[in-house]
Amino acid sequence: ETQGGNDRSQREFLHTSVPFIGDAYQCLREAGVERQQIITICQLNDYRSSLYKGAQGQFVSHNGVSPQFYEKQLQETDEHCRLLLEEGGADYDYEAVNPDTVWNVLCGEASQDCPKVVPQIGCSGLFFAVYSHGNSHGATAQQSDSPGGRGAVHDDSQNLDDDDDDDEHNHQNTEWYSHFPYPAKSPKMLEFVATDSVRDKAPYYLYSTQLRLIFHRLFSRQPQRPVVGLLNYCTSGGSLEFLRRPSVVQTFGVDNWPLFLMSSTGKSTNSLVAGLWLSIFHRLSILLRDGNAYDTFQSLFDAAVCAYHKDNVYELLNECKARAYSHRVWELEFGFQNPKQSSKDPWHTDLRDCLLATENGEPNLGVLRELQHAYTSGEAFRVVHRDKAKAVMKNHQFANHPTRPGHVIVWARHLDSSRRNAQGSWWSHIPHSRPYKCTIEAMQGDISEADLASIVLEAFSSIARPEFACGINSGISLASVVQTLGS
Repeated sequence: ETQGGNDRSQREFLHTSVPFIGDAYQCLREAGVERQQIITICQLNDYRSSLYKGAQGQFVSHNGVSPQFYEKQLQETDEHCRLLLEEGGADYDYEAVNPDTVWNVLCGEASQDCPKVVPQIGCSGLFFAVYSHGNSHGATAQQSDSPGGRGAVHDDSQNLDDDDDDDEHNHQNTEWYSHFPYPAKSPKMLEFVATDSVRDKAPYYLYSTQLRLIFHRLFSRQPQRPVVGLLNYCTSGGSLEFLRRPSVVQTFGVDNWPLFLMSSTGKSTNSLVAGLWLSIFHRLSILLRDGNAYDTFQSLFDAAVCAYHKDNVYELLNECKARAYSHRVWELEFGFQNPKQSSKDPWHTDLRDCLLATENGEPNLGVLRELQHAYTSGEAFRVVHRDKAKAVMKNHQFANHPTRPGHVIVWARHLDSSRRNAQGSWWSHIPHSRPYKCTIEAMQGDISEADLASIVLEAFSSIARPEFACGINSGISLASVVQTLGS
């Protein structure tokens, strides 16, 4: 809601979603999806008008932001949204960017204010995506007389409390939502949502409870039409929970719904900027353009997640480096014989490359154990007399030995650190050398040798990891992307 309102000078300078909506639109159009088949709910011109006024110097006395920054941001926004602007802009802009519009568009409930909606008849498959901020708040069981309270009538699936769920964040005590810049106008939108703790802000939120009701309406009308969704915001995994709850599955038969939902993160973790969004849309664009009927929604998700983890390896890398390091490597200053050559941090580079050596996005424990063995055995770092290391020092980083004058410690990875030898090893043979053994230690607690694979798994569990959930019995996960969405 900090990106809406009348005081444009106080809006967030960087918009959360507009550039990403523009990128997604271009991906779909380049894949051959017709303009009339795409519905955009986006603050495109609303945001651009604020940037334009800022570029004219109208806000500098209010927020101190220089007009040149607004001008640059306007240019970058227009570049991301170039095609969308050329083809008429967003279908719903300004105050229409609110939860009501999402509800009406997805449910196919057209009106004078909401003329372009998903057809209730004649639409063979539906793909929708939400990019925003997100969060959760507590859900109270206390009945409220206000329109935003839980009230006496609400989503029955929220009351099914027989699941054994002892999580800190679960369906009995938490409401998950995404932010919108403008409030919903209909109080009926909130009659079945627990909003006692956020009464005034609730109209700005699109709740997971509301999404469930939308899905229920869609599948009540057309039980066989596939629906695929991408939720890209913090704590978005909470909106997938109902598909996993045995009570909801048993009572409402959601396992038979042809519904495939993806989230950029779990129910209690923050999402990354761009998150899963770009990975999904780039991959989706390729599939629709090339027309490979064998790619399924499961394979689309798997490929996108693998790309996501590689593109965002820095997050896992930073978490790992905050947990473990090698003191014997850290205390050395590595560099090349030629001072003009840029040096690399050996621990950073070795760990990063191990994290990138994945086929499914998850840590490759075998490669991590190989790295730890290379450090502890002395294969990764070698001690050699400087006079015998001249040839090696041209293509390898080295550091002066801290206790043996005239000797250097050579990092046994080649100048091209991604190159492997004929045996598939990163480590070069360093003639006339002896091992320089290094342990990998935990940053906190016991300083004895840490198990690198365990450290990485612990770090991996703490970062933003995409999830999916689906109607298992419907077969949607194995449905062809092209056959479902390509017509």
